[in-house]
Amino acid sequence: MGRAAGSEHVLRAHTPQGICVLRTTDLGGGVPPERRADHGGPAAIRKDLGIETEERVLLYAPTWRDDRAEMVDFVDAERLAREANAVVLVRGHSRTLEQGRDRAGARVIDVTGYPETARLLLAADALITDYSSVMFDFSVTGKPMYFLVPDLDHYRGQLRGFYFDLAERAPGPLVRTQEELAAALEDPEHEAAFAERYTAWRRQFNSRDDGRAAERVVDRILDLGFVTP
Repeated sequence: MGRAAGSEHVLRAHTPQGICVLRTTDLGGGVPPERRADHGGPAAIRKDLGIETEERVLLYAPTWRDDRAEMVDFVDAERLAREANAVVLVRGHSRTLEQGRDRAGARVIDVTGYPETARLLLAADALITDYSSVMFDFSVTGKPMYFLVPDLDHYRGQLRGFYFDLAERAPGPLVRTQEELAAALEDPEHEAAFAERYTAWRRQFNSRDDGRAAERVVDRILDLGFVTP
């Protein structure tokens, strides 16, 4: 494997299939969704999903649970779409659902089998999740997040636990019911109320999501001598 001279790094790797040549700019890792030109922008992604540009889009993406084989059923997606006057994208976890079996209904779109989560994050106006790591990816966009956590005590105390207190640091409201979620979605003070927390969250978890993460990794590998120029 080698390194080309100049500002653009090129890796040449011998593989069983031959020689693979990669520029660090081809790797794409760490590029914030809003900076990825190949996503085509929110309008293009929405068009691909059959959603009008001006429609409100909510992405519901909960994580899986150790004590159940199916997706959590804390949200009536069709009712949510009606109450929030929005299109609801439902993203089931790969551990719990087969493609096409999450939710259906008026203004509800099953996106469990959609190939690129990052494109969904770019298309959505807001994220509804629980304890999923998608919260860290979505916060790169700076758009609102809501945490529907009716089983918070059970999840925290018996299933998995947390590395930090989500209730104290979440960059959006923690709600226990769909009624509370609907109210939070309509709260005009939401973003102002959580602005400080959101800023702190992004400072801690997104500070390196600047579009050059893959380049830094490659530079570090080369600098440490794991491969020779």
